[in-house]
Amino acid sequence: MIDDSFEFFRILLSRKKRAYIGIGQGNNIVEAMEQALSCPLLKDSAPYEAESLIVSIVPTAQTTLGEVQTVCDLMEKSYGEDVEFLWGLVEADDQPVVVLYVLTI
Repeated sequence: MIDDSFEFFRILLSRKKRAYIGIGQGNNIVEAMEQALSCPLLKDSAPYEAESLIVSIVPTAQTTLGEVQTVCDLMEKSYGEDVEFLWGLVEADDQPVVVLYVLTI
């Protein structure tokens, strides 16, 4: 789980040069992740520069483990296997949301 105090973010950001954020919503978390990956706020981030990814997923009650796996697969496909990948789930809501933080070296 991602620490609500954001201390984890502060520590990670102190070691990195830049941070980018992508936010997406959809009918399910896979659509939300696709929206987050195409978010205009990520347009200046280059996947090969990414060192760490933090993904916060807001699922619905209908979200399956298969969808979570698909989201992880999308991250690996977009950023590669060597990127530190941390993710967490927060309390379920009516609308799936994914927040993606890309931290570069």
